[in-house]
Amino acid sequence: MVYRPSAQIFERNVGPVAAAILPASLIASSIGTLALVLLLLFEFGSWSGGLPSVFEALVFVLVTLVALGFAVVAGLFLVAFYLAIFGVPVALVLGPRIGHPLALAISLLDASLAAAFAVTGSLMHGSGTDGFPFGGFAIALCYALPAGYFYRRNIVVMREEWSILND
Repeated sequence: MVYRPSAQIFERNVGPVAAAILPASLIASSIGTLALVLLLLFEFGSWSGGLPSVFEALVFVLVTLVALGFAVVAGLFLVAFYLAIFGVPVALVLGPRIGHPLALAISLLDASLAAAFAVTGSLMHGSGTDGFPFGGFAIALCYALPAGYFYRRNIVVMREEWSILND
């Protein structure tokens, strides 16, 4: 038998499961940040003063773009962290059945549970006497649902490519 240092990882298809975290996190972070910005624009989108000068408008656009960049990077790290904690075990348990349509419902349910855990700190109770924080849950869902969908989709595609390359 020939020694291959990483045979177990690739025989159990762990490679695509781990490799799908970063692309899914980037896509979900971008979509979540866009959804969050749209929610904030609908909530606080009215301009109360007169028209700004050209310089003020350019500064506003520049600051907004920089803030969006930081939000996407911060969201990338948070989504990758929660995918590693909640998404990888589900993907490993599902194994090759992750391509089944029912697995999409399971991955989205897992993403919703991850969002509930993110806003409450536990899956067993709300946030103290205030009850369940629905606003924070909605913001977490802006990131969690795209992460669950795209993580599953990337695993399916990477497993297909992996099987083509290894045959």
